[in-house]
This record gives sequence, C-alpha cells and structure tokens, in this order.
Amino acid sequence: MGILASLLAITSILSVFATGQYDLAIVLPETEPDATSVAIIGICIAICFGILICFISIAFGDYLGPVIGLRNAPSSWIYLIGLIVFLTGIEQVLYKLCIRGKQFRTLATSQFSQQLGANGLKISWALWVCLQMDCYLERFLDKSFLPQYCSGQSTTVLLRKRIVHTKQT
Repeated sequence: MGILASLLAITSILSVFATGQYDLAIVLPETEPDATSVAIIGICIAICFGILICFISIAFGDYLGPVIGLRNAPSSWIYLIGLIVFLTGIEQVLYKLCIRGKQFRTLATSQFSQQLGANGLKISWALWVCLQMDCYLERFLDKSFLPQYCSGQSTTVLLRKRIVHTKQT
C-alpha cells in the first residue's frame, strides 16, 4: 500500500472517533436549539480530538511513523493527521446539519465537487507520472531517435521502431 493510502486509512479510522458520534445525533432532536447544541458538542469534541492527535503526532511522530506504516513518509505528513481528522469531524457535523435542514441540493453539489476534485487529482497525478516515465524512457533511447522524438512521435512508437530494427539485424 502506498504512503498516501496508508495516511488516508489511518485518518479515516481516527475520523470515526472525531465527533464522538454526536454527528449522528444531530438529526434526532425535535427542536432546533437542541440540534444546535448537539452540533456544538460534536464540533468541540472534534477540536479536542484533533488537538490531541496533533500533540501525539508531534511528541511521538518519529516513533509512530514506522509503527503505523508510514516508514518512508515525509515527517511533515505525520503532523497532518490531526488536522485531517479535525477537518473530517467538522465535515461530518456540517453534513448532518444539512440533512437536518433538508438541504439535499447542497449535499449533492458538495458530493459532486468532492468527487470531481478527488478524481481530477488522481488523473492529473497519473498523467504527471506517465510524463515523467516518458522523459526517463527518452534518456535511454539512442541519439539517432532523438530527432524523431522531437518531431512529435511518441516514445511507444520509437520503442516499436527500435524493436523492429533490432529484429531485422
């Protein structure tokens, strides 16, 4: 599993406890002031839990990294766990407040933009990696292929020509 996937797995496990499950109780009260009180309690728990996770990651980050599977992660990533857990807790409370207020259009727009952003990031990251691999392959090609490469042919076409040329000789 990659470093980013490990980080997200850890934060999603901790995010379950971020609001003390008070976000689930927001939709239950009959009066609006009671629901607001429950939401405030959930936000306070998220703040306290996020600060606690930040302190733990700052104090024991060097020791926790290898234990939780983030051996090769940059040390600053471990410090982000508390912030991500806090923001996820706030998002959970706001999501349930929107459900209580029957703001389903807002929820749908929010979900759409989150998915668009997440998948757009994945696609752009994959394209970036492919472009980097293309540059690395270019370095291994013979110098005789470089003018062809600069004229617009892709690396796969050049590799096919190189394989065909090698089979003919």
